[in-house]
Amino acid sequence: MLKDRLSLTFSALADPTRRAILARLSRGAASVNDLAAPFSMSLPAISKHLKVLERAQLITRGKEAQWRPCELKAEPLREVDVWIEQYRQMWEERFDRLDAYLMELQAKSADTRPFPQRQQGQKEKAMNKAAIFNFIVEKDADRSPSSVPSTPAGSGVGCWTNADILCKWWAPKPYVCVIKSLDFREGGRWLYYMQGPQGDRHWCFFDYETVRPKSFYSGSDGFCDEHGVANSTKPKVSWEAHFSKNEDRTLVRVILRFGSPEELEQIVRMGFKEGFTMGLDQLDELLAERTN
Repeated sequence: MLKDRLSLTFSALADPTRRAILARLSRGAASVNDLAAPFSMSLPAISKHLKVLERAQLITRGKEAQWRPCELKAEPLREVDVWIEQYRQMWEERFDRLDAYLMELQAKSADTRPFPQRQQGQKEKAMNKAAIFNFIVEKDADRSPSSVPSTPAGSGVGCWTNADILCKWWAPKPYVCVIKSLDFREGGRWLYYMQGPQGDRHWCFFDYETVRPKSFYSGSDGFCDEHGVANSTKPKVSWEAHFSKNEDRTLVRVILRFGSPEELEQIVRMGFKEGFTMGLDQLDELLAERTN
């Protein structure tokens, strides 16, 4: 019986329009007209999609006169999650073994000098050529000094604090960064969300603590809801961003601190390194356009 329901559920989820409808219904009940509004298709076409979702028991349709509001049913999705969980655990075990092997290789080949000394011997590159990304995990200190990009002088700090520029590179593609508010001052807050191609939104905040506008800022960030209420199940990260002039460039060094080694591991598993690297690549492209 479960296998048959899983087949119906996966078949219903295979269509991007139906997934977008479910994403909308996750925010509350809606009429057929409301659900059809974002799409360039007829009401009969939307109704066909709704029938597929209803057959898979992913939605229910009310009986309120002509409105027949649609509501999301979560039980089939929970069954999918249970089915996927067994494979998730298998892959996490494999990735853990791979991580252990890579750490062993790094331990054999890594320079044993402390982080600042290693940086002094590196040749820095202009941002329009390549971003330097150093991801060093110091588990004893529960922190990760993460990125050292060089940017053209005069544009470095603004790329990290100006909403019009920041929204163009912060979210890794295909996501886009939409900034609701950005108050760059001590005690201020940056509230934004990353929106995916299916319309899914992931809200985040950054609370500024210390701000020296041309050289340094610190604060903490985390996941939240659209009202800025922090998500207690996800890690909260403390940031330091240091900006310094280096000839005709601005050198940026970002240090992250975590509440525990487990929180650090969680944020790495969520893809922070890959996403942040992609964002820096997008900043590279943006600066190249501005200087050409």
